[in-house]
Amino acid sequence: MGRKGVPMEKIYQHLLYLTGRALFSVHTEPLPKDIDWQALYQESRSQALTLLIFDCLNAEERAAMPPELLEQWKRQALSILWWNEQILTEQNEVLGQIHSLGISCVILKGTSSAISYSNPQLRAAGDIDLLAAPGDRAAIRGLLEKMGYRPPADHHHCHDSMAKGKLVVELHWEPNGVPDSAVGNKIRAYLQPYVRHPQMVDGLPMLPPCPRAVVLLLHKLEHIINTGLGLRQLCDWAVFVHRELTTECWNKLSGLLHTFGLMVFTKVVTRICVDHLALPAQDAPWCMDADAALCEALLQDMLRTGNFGKKEERYGQRLFTNPQAKGRLSSFLRTGVSACQVHWPPCKQCPLLLPVAPVALLLRYRKQRKLGQRPQLHLLQMYQGAEQRQKLNAALRPFLPTK
Repeated sequence: MGRKGVPMEKIYQHLLYLTGRALFSVHTEPLPKDIDWQALYQESRSQALTLLIFDCLNAEERAAMPPELLEQWKRQALSILWWNEQILTEQNEVLGQIHSLGISCVILKGTSSAISYSNPQLRAAGDIDLLAAPGDRAAIRGLLEKMGYRPPADHHHCHDSMAKGKLVVELHWEPNGVPDSAVGNKIRAYLQPYVRHPQMVDGLPMLPPCPRAVVLLLHKLEHIINTGLGLRQLCDWAVFVHRELTTECWNKLSGLLHTFGLMVFTKVVTRICVDHLALPAQDAPWCMDADAALCEALLQDMLRTGNFGKKEERYGQRLFTNPQAKGRLSSFLRTGVSACQVHWPPCKQCPLLLPVAPVALLLRYRKQRKLGQRPQLHLLQMYQGAEQRQKLNAALRPFLPTK
Protein backbone atom coordinates (compact mmCIF):
# COMPACT_ATOMS: atom_id res chain seq x y z
CA MET A 1 0.00 0.00 0.00
CA GLY A 2 1.07 3.60 -0.61
CA ARG A 3 1.39 6.13 2.20
CA LYS A 4 -2.28 7.13 1.93
CA GLY A 5 -3.50 3.54 1.72
CA VAL A 6 -3.50 3.60 -2.08
CA PRO A 7 -2.75 0.11 -3.49
CA MET A 8 0.71 -0.14 -5.02
CA GLU A 9 -0.90 -1.38 -8.22
CA LYS A 10 -2.35 2.12 -8.69
CA ILE A 11 1.06 3.70 -8.04
CA TYR A 12 2.58 1.37 -10.64
CA GLN A 13 -0.07 2.41 -13.17
CA HIS A 14 0.74 6.08 -12.61
CA LEU A 15 4.47 5.40 -12.92
CA LEU A 16 4.05 3.44 -16.17
CA TYR A 17 1.76 6.17 -17.53
CA LEU A 18 4.37 8.86 -16.87
CA THR A 19 7.20 6.68 -18.19
CA GLY A 20 5.34 6.28 -21.49
CA ARG A 21 4.91 10.04 -21.61
CA ALA A 22 8.61 10.65 -20.91
CA LEU A 23 9.77 8.19 -23.55
CA PHE A 24 7.33 8.77 -26.39
CA SER A 25 5.50 12.08 -25.67
CA VAL A 26 2.10 10.43 -25.18
CA HIS A 27 -0.35 10.35 -22.26
CA THR A 28 -0.72 14.13 -22.11
CA GLU A 29 -3.73 14.11 -19.74
CA PRO A 30 -2.68 15.15 -16.20
CA LEU A 31 -2.68 12.61 -13.40
CA PRO A 32 -5.42 12.90 -10.74
CA LYS A 33 -4.63 15.63 -8.22
CA ASP A 34 -5.24 13.41 -5.20
CA ILE A 35 -2.72 10.66 -6.02
CA ASP A 36 -0.10 9.60 -3.51
CA TRP A 37 2.75 11.78 -4.77
CA GLN A 38 5.14 10.61 -2.05
CA ALA A 39 4.69 6.96 -3.03
CA LEU A 40 5.09 7.85 -6.70
CA TYR A 41 8.32 9.70 -5.94
CA GLN A 42 9.71 6.79 -3.91
CA GLU A 43 8.81 4.35 -6.66
CA SER A 44 10.51 6.50 -9.29
CA ARG A 45 13.66 6.41 -7.14
CA SER A 46 13.46 2.64 -6.71
CA GLN A 47 13.30 2.26 -10.49
CA ALA A 48 16.10 4.85 -11.15
CA LEU A 49 13.63 7.05 -13.07
CA THR A 50 13.62 10.08 -10.75
CA LEU A 51 15.01 12.54 -13.32
CA LEU A 52 13.13 11.16 -16.32
CA ILE A 53 9.77 11.31 -14.53
CA PHE A 54 10.33 14.73 -12.95
CA ASP A 55 11.17 16.24 -16.33
CA CYS A 56 7.89 15.07 -17.89
CA LEU A 57 5.56 16.32 -15.13
CA ASN A 58 3.35 19.14 -16.41
CA ALA A 59 2.56 22.38 -14.61
CA GLU A 60 -0.78 21.13 -13.31
CA GLU A 61 0.80 18.02 -11.79
CA ARG A 62 3.60 19.98 -10.15
CA ALA A 63 1.06 22.40 -8.69
CA ALA A 64 -0.89 19.47 -7.19
CA MET A 65 2.20 18.08 -5.46
CA PRO A 66 3.02 19.05 -1.84
CA PRO A 67 5.55 21.94 -2.11
CA GLU A 68 8.14 20.28 0.12
CA LEU A 69 8.00 17.11 -1.98
CA LEU A 70 8.27 19.11 -5.20
CA GLU A 71 11.42 20.76 -3.87
CA GLN A 72 12.85 17.44 -2.72
CA TRP A 73 12.18 15.84 -6.11
CA LYS A 74 13.73 18.83 -7.89
CA ARG A 75 16.90 18.64 -5.77
CA GLN A 76 17.22 14.93 -6.44
CA ALA A 77 16.76 15.48 -10.19
CA LEU A 78 19.43 18.19 -10.23
CA SER A 79 21.76 15.92 -8.28
CA ILE A 80 21.37 13.21 -10.93
CA LEU A 81 22.04 15.72 -13.70
CA TRP A 82 25.22 16.81 -11.91
CA TRP A 83 26.36 13.20 -11.49
CA ASN A 84 25.68 12.48 -15.16
CA GLU A 85 28.04 15.32 -16.05
CA GLN A 86 30.76 13.92 -13.75
CA ILE A 87 30.43 10.49 -15.33
CA LEU A 88 30.62 11.87 -18.88
CA THR A 89 33.68 13.99 -18.08
CA GLU A 90 35.49 11.06 -16.50
CA GLN A 91 34.46 8.70 -19.27
CA ASN A 92 35.89 11.03 -21.90
CA GLU A 93 39.17 11.24 -19.97
CA VAL A 94 39.42 7.46 -19.61
CA LEU A 95 38.62 6.87 -23.29
CA GLY A 96 41.17 9.48 -24.34
CA GLN A 97 43.88 7.82 -22.26
CA ILE A 98 43.05 4.36 -23.63
CA HIS A 99 43.05 5.71 -27.19
CA SER A 100 46.49 7.24 -26.58
CA LEU A 101 47.79 3.70 -26.05
CA GLY A 102 46.48 2.67 -29.46
CA ILE A 103 43.91 0.34 -27.86
CA SER A 104 40.31 -0.04 -29.04
CA CYS A 105 37.36 -0.49 -26.70
CA VAL A 106 33.62 0.21 -26.76
CA ILE A 107 31.16 1.66 -24.26
CA LEU A 108 28.72 -0.86 -22.84
CA LYS A 109 25.33 0.33 -21.56
CA GLY A 110 25.52 3.84 -20.08
CA THR A 111 26.11 6.36 -22.85
CA SER A 112 25.47 3.75 -25.54
CA SER A 113 21.95 3.32 -24.12
CA ALA A 114 21.40 7.04 -23.48
CA ILE A 115 21.91 7.97 -27.15
CA SER A 116 18.58 6.32 -28.00
CA TYR A 117 16.65 8.70 -25.70
CA SER A 118 15.18 11.88 -27.15
CA ASN A 119 17.11 13.70 -24.40
CA PRO A 120 20.12 11.54 -23.41
CA GLN A 121 20.86 13.67 -20.33
CA LEU A 122 17.67 12.41 -18.67
CA ARG A 123 18.93 8.82 -18.37
CA ALA A 124 20.53 8.35 -14.94
CA ALA A 125 24.14 7.25 -15.30
CA GLY A 126 25.74 4.59 -13.12
CA ASP A 127 29.19 3.16 -13.67
CA ILE A 128 31.48 3.51 -16.70
CA ASP A 129 31.25 0.15 -18.48
CA LEU A 130 33.83 -0.61 -21.16
CA LEU A 131 34.36 -3.70 -23.32
CA ALA A 132 37.89 -4.46 -24.50
CA ALA A 133 39.66 -7.44 -26.05
CA PRO A 134 40.97 -9.89 -23.40
CA GLY A 135 44.53 -9.29 -24.58
CA ASP A 136 44.24 -5.57 -23.71
CA ARG A 137 42.98 -6.15 -20.18
CA ALA A 138 46.34 -5.82 -18.42
CA ALA A 139 47.33 -2.63 -20.27
CA ILE A 140 44.01 -0.89 -19.53
CA ARG A 141 44.07 -1.99 -15.90
CA GLY A 142 47.56 -0.55 -15.53
CA LEU A 143 46.41 2.71 -17.10
CA LEU A 144 43.41 2.96 -14.77
CA GLU A 145 45.63 2.38 -11.75
CA LYS A 146 47.89 5.24 -12.90
CA MET A 147 44.74 7.40 -13.10
CA GLY A 148 43.99 6.66 -9.44
CA TYR A 149 41.65 3.69 -9.71
CA ARG A 150 42.09 0.94 -7.13
CA PRO A 151 42.74 -2.63 -8.30
CA PRO A 152 39.66 -4.92 -8.23
CA ALA A 153 38.68 -6.05 -4.73
CA ASP A 154 36.86 -9.18 -6.00
CA HIS A 155 37.39 -11.76 -8.70
CA HIS A 156 34.74 -11.64 -11.42
CA HIS A 157 34.61 -13.97 -14.37
CA CYS A 158 34.07 -11.29 -17.04
CA HIS A 159 35.08 -7.86 -15.71
CA ASP A 160 37.38 -5.92 -13.39
CA SER A 161 35.55 -3.40 -11.20
CA MET A 162 37.87 -0.51 -10.29
CA ALA A 163 36.92 2.48 -8.15
CA LYS A 164 38.24 6.02 -7.65
CA GLY A 165 36.13 7.58 -4.96
CA LYS A 166 32.52 7.26 -6.14
CA LEU A 167 33.56 6.73 -9.75
CA VAL A 168 33.62 3.10 -10.90
CA VAL A 169 34.96 1.67 -14.15
CA GLU A 170 33.90 -1.86 -15.03
CA LEU A 171 36.42 -3.15 -17.55
CA HIS A 172 34.81 -6.07 -19.39
CA TRP A 173 36.56 -8.61 -21.58
CA GLU A 174 33.14 -10.06 -22.34
CA PRO A 175 29.62 -8.79 -21.56
CA ASN A 176 27.74 -10.04 -18.51
CA GLY A 177 25.36 -12.89 -19.08
CA VAL A 178 27.18 -14.96 -21.72
CA PRO A 179 26.65 -18.62 -20.73
CA ASP A 180 29.49 -21.10 -20.44
CA SER A 181 28.13 -23.33 -23.22
CA ALA A 182 28.23 -23.94 -26.96
CA VAL A 183 25.67 -21.15 -27.42
CA GLY A 184 27.80 -18.85 -25.28
CA ASN A 185 30.80 -19.56 -27.48
CA LYS A 186 28.76 -18.56 -30.54
CA ILE A 187 27.82 -15.29 -28.84
CA ARG A 188 31.46 -14.60 -27.97
CA ALA A 189 32.57 -15.31 -31.54
CA TYR A 190 29.87 -12.99 -32.88
CA LEU A 191 30.74 -10.03 -30.62
CA GLN A 192 34.53 -10.29 -30.68
CA PRO A 193 35.26 -8.50 -34.00
CA TYR A 194 33.24 -5.42 -33.06
CA VAL A 195 35.52 -4.53 -30.14
CA ARG A 196 38.42 -3.89 -32.53
CA HIS A 197 36.24 -2.01 -35.01
CA PRO A 198 33.76 0.14 -33.05
CA GLN A 199 31.13 2.43 -34.50
CA MET A 200 31.82 6.06 -33.65
CA VAL A 201 28.74 7.98 -32.47
CA ASP A 202 29.29 11.61 -31.50
CA GLY A 203 32.98 10.79 -31.18
CA LEU A 204 32.38 7.86 -28.79
CA PRO A 205 33.18 4.20 -29.58
CA MET A 206 30.10 1.98 -29.50
CA LEU A 207 28.85 -1.30 -30.86
CA PRO A 208 26.75 -1.18 -34.05
CA PRO A 209 22.98 -1.68 -33.52
CA CYS A 210 22.78 -5.48 -33.93
CA PRO A 211 25.58 -6.44 -31.51
CA ARG A 212 24.40 -3.64 -29.19
CA ALA A 213 20.97 -5.27 -29.15
CA VAL A 214 22.51 -8.62 -28.19
CA VAL A 215 24.46 -6.99 -25.33
CA LEU A 216 21.38 -5.13 -24.08
CA LEU A 217 19.37 -8.36 -24.05
CA LEU A 218 22.13 -10.31 -22.30
CA HIS A 219 22.36 -7.63 -19.63
CA LYS A 220 18.62 -7.68 -19.01
CA LEU A 221 18.41 -11.45 -18.90
CA GLU A 222 21.36 -11.64 -16.49
CA HIS A 223 19.62 -9.30 -14.06
CA ILE A 224 16.29 -11.10 -14.33
CA ILE A 225 17.92 -14.41 -13.46
CA ASN A 226 20.00 -12.87 -10.65
CA THR A 227 19.12 -9.66 -8.77
CA GLY A 228 16.07 -8.52 -10.73
CA LEU A 229 15.41 -6.11 -13.56
CA GLY A 230 13.98 -2.62 -13.14
CA LEU A 231 12.08 -0.22 -15.37
CA ARG A 232 15.18 1.79 -16.29
CA GLN A 233 16.58 -1.21 -18.18
CA LEU A 234 13.20 -1.74 -19.81
CA CYS A 235 13.20 1.92 -20.90
CA ASP A 236 16.63 1.42 -22.47
CA TRP A 237 15.23 -1.40 -24.61
CA ALA A 238 12.05 0.49 -25.54
CA VAL A 239 13.90 3.52 -26.90
CA PHE A 240 16.48 1.31 -28.61
CA VAL A 241 13.73 -0.56 -30.49
CA HIS A 242 12.05 2.73 -31.41
CA ARG A 243 15.14 4.55 -32.69
CA GLU A 244 17.67 1.90 -33.69
CA LEU A 245 15.89 -1.36 -34.56
CA THR A 246 15.01 -0.70 -38.19
CA THR A 247 13.44 -3.36 -40.39
CA GLU A 248 16.84 -4.03 -41.94
CA CYS A 249 18.45 -4.40 -38.51
CA TRP A 250 15.65 -6.69 -37.30
CA ASN A 251 16.04 -8.94 -40.34
CA LYS A 252 19.70 -9.45 -39.37
CA LEU A 253 19.05 -9.68 -35.64
CA SER A 254 16.15 -12.14 -35.69
CA GLY A 255 18.26 -15.01 -37.03
CA LEU A 256 20.88 -14.36 -34.36
CA LEU A 257 18.25 -14.37 -31.62
CA HIS A 258 16.96 -17.75 -32.74
CA THR A 259 20.52 -19.12 -32.83
CA PHE A 260 21.40 -17.67 -29.41
CA GLY A 261 18.15 -18.76 -27.77
CA LEU A 262 17.05 -15.20 -27.02
CA MET A 263 13.97 -14.87 -29.22
CA VAL A 264 11.34 -15.78 -26.60
CA PHE A 265 12.85 -13.36 -24.09
CA THR A 266 13.15 -10.60 -26.70
CA LYS A 267 9.51 -10.88 -27.71
CA VAL A 268 8.35 -10.85 -24.08
CA VAL A 269 10.29 -7.75 -23.00
CA THR A 270 9.35 -5.92 -26.20
CA ARG A 271 5.65 -6.66 -25.85
CA ILE A 272 5.81 -5.34 -22.27
CA CYS A 273 7.22 -2.12 -23.74
CA VAL A 274 4.35 -1.95 -26.24
CA ASP A 275 1.60 -2.77 -23.74
CA HIS A 276 2.84 -0.67 -20.81
CA LEU A 277 5.48 1.87 -21.90
CA ALA A 278 3.77 3.24 -25.03
CA LEU A 279 6.30 1.83 -27.50
CA PRO A 280 4.42 2.14 -30.85
CA ALA A 281 3.23 -1.30 -31.93
CA GLN A 282 4.32 -0.62 -35.51
CA ASP A 283 7.92 -0.46 -34.26
CA ALA A 284 7.82 -4.14 -33.28
CA PRO A 285 4.92 -6.06 -34.88
CA TRP A 286 6.99 -9.23 -34.47
CA CYS A 287 6.56 -9.21 -30.66
CA MET A 288 2.77 -9.30 -30.45
CA ASP A 289 2.52 -13.11 -30.38
CA ALA A 290 4.44 -13.21 -27.08
CA ASP A 291 2.59 -14.97 -24.24
CA ALA A 292 0.50 -12.27 -22.54
CA ALA A 293 0.46 -14.04 -19.16
CA LEU A 294 4.25 -14.42 -19.22
CA CYS A 295 4.61 -10.73 -20.10
CA GLU A 296 2.43 -9.75 -17.15
CA ALA A 297 4.31 -12.04 -14.75
CA LEU A 298 7.66 -10.61 -15.80
CA LEU A 299 6.42 -7.01 -15.50
CA GLN A 300 5.13 -7.64 -11.99
CA ASP A 301 8.50 -9.16 -11.08
CA MET A 302 10.26 -6.01 -12.33
CA LEU A 303 7.93 -3.73 -10.38
CA ARG A 304 8.48 -5.74 -7.20
CA THR A 305 12.27 -5.78 -7.42
CA GLY A 306 13.16 -2.28 -8.62
CA ASN A 307 16.38 -1.20 -10.28
CA PHE A 308 18.92 -4.06 -9.94
CA GLY A 309 16.73 -5.64 -7.25
CA LYS A 310 17.10 -2.80 -4.74
CA LYS A 311 13.52 -3.23 -3.45
CA GLU A 312 13.73 -6.97 -2.74
CA GLU A 313 16.75 -8.77 -1.35
CA ARG A 314 17.59 -11.68 -3.67
CA TYR A 315 21.23 -12.26 -2.86
CA GLY A 316 22.02 -15.93 -3.43
CA GLN A 317 18.52 -16.78 -4.68
CA ARG A 318 19.94 -17.46 -8.14
CA LEU A 319 21.20 -20.81 -6.74
CA PHE A 320 17.60 -22.01 -7.00
CA THR A 321 16.44 -20.22 -10.16
CA ASN A 322 18.50 -21.74 -12.98
CA PRO A 323 16.20 -21.55 -16.04
CA GLN A 324 17.62 -24.77 -17.53
CA ALA A 325 16.84 -26.81 -14.40
CA LYS A 326 13.60 -28.75 -13.83
CA GLY A 327 13.25 -27.61 -10.23
CA ARG A 328 14.89 -25.74 -7.40
CA LEU A 329 17.03 -28.63 -6.13
CA SER A 330 18.22 -29.44 -9.63
CA SER A 331 18.97 -25.74 -10.04
CA PHE A 332 21.00 -25.75 -6.82
CA LEU A 333 23.24 -28.55 -8.14
CA ARG A 334 23.68 -27.05 -11.63
CA THR A 335 24.25 -23.51 -10.46
CA GLY A 336 26.49 -24.63 -7.61
CA VAL A 337 28.85 -26.48 -9.93
CA SER A 338 28.89 -23.56 -12.39
CA ALA A 339 29.53 -21.04 -9.59
CA CYS A 340 32.46 -23.09 -8.30
CA GLN A 341 34.03 -23.24 -11.77
CA VAL A 342 33.50 -19.52 -12.43
CA HIS A 343 34.42 -18.07 -9.04
CA TRP A 344 37.19 -20.53 -8.15
CA PRO A 345 38.94 -21.14 -11.52
CA PRO A 346 41.37 -23.84 -10.25
CA CYS A 347 38.52 -26.37 -10.10
CA LYS A 348 37.66 -25.74 -13.74
CA GLN A 349 41.26 -26.33 -14.73
CA CYS A 350 41.43 -29.40 -12.48
CA PRO A 351 37.97 -31.03 -12.00
CA LEU A 352 39.29 -33.18 -9.13
CA LEU A 353 39.30 -30.01 -7.02
CA LEU A 354 35.54 -29.52 -7.45
CA PRO A 355 34.63 -31.09 -4.05
CA VAL A 356 36.98 -28.58 -2.35
CA ALA A 357 35.60 -25.52 -4.19
CA PRO A 358 32.49 -24.99 -1.99
CA VAL A 359 34.72 -24.79 1.08
CA ALA A 360 37.01 -22.23 -0.61
CA LEU A 361 34.04 -20.14 -1.70
CA LEU A 362 32.41 -20.35 1.74
CA LEU A 363 35.60 -19.11 3.39
CA ARG A 364 35.79 -16.25 0.87
CA TYR A 365 32.14 -15.39 1.55
CA ARG A 366 32.71 -15.34 5.34
CA LYS A 367 35.62 -12.95 4.87
CA GLN A 368 33.56 -10.67 2.58
CA ARG A 369 30.64 -10.88 5.03
CA LYS A 370 32.84 -9.66 7.90
CA LEU A 371 34.00 -6.75 5.74
CA GLY A 372 30.38 -5.82 5.00
CA GLN A 373 30.73 -6.66 1.31
CA ARG A 374 28.04 -9.38 1.24
CA PRO A 375 24.62 -9.73 2.92
CA GLN A 376 23.73 -12.69 5.09
CA LEU A 377 22.58 -15.88 3.38
CA HIS A 378 19.24 -17.41 4.40
CA LEU A 379 19.11 -20.66 2.42
CA LEU A 380 15.63 -21.80 3.51
CA GLN A 381 14.12 -18.39 2.83
CA MET A 382 15.91 -18.25 -0.53
CA TYR A 383 14.63 -21.72 -1.45
CA GLN A 384 11.04 -20.88 -0.53
CA GLY A 385 11.07 -17.56 -2.39
CA ALA A 386 12.61 -18.99 -5.55
CA GLU A 387 9.78 -21.24 -6.74
CA GLN A 388 7.87 -18.61 -8.74
CA ARG A 389 11.06 -17.06 -10.15
CA GLN A 390 12.47 -20.42 -11.23
CA LYS A 391 9.31 -21.13 -13.22
CA LEU A 392 9.37 -17.62 -14.71
CA ASN A 393 13.01 -17.92 -15.73
CA ALA A 394 12.41 -21.34 -17.30
CA ALA A 395 9.44 -20.00 -19.29
CA LEU A 396 11.73 -17.44 -20.96
CA ARG A 397 13.76 -20.36 -22.41
CA PRO A 398 17.11 -18.52 -22.36
CA PHE A 399 19.89 -19.87 -24.58
CA LEU A 400 17.72 -22.64 -26.01
CA PRO A 401 17.92 -22.17 -29.80
CA THR A 402 14.53 -21.95 -31.49
CA LYS A 403 15.70 -22.74 -35.02
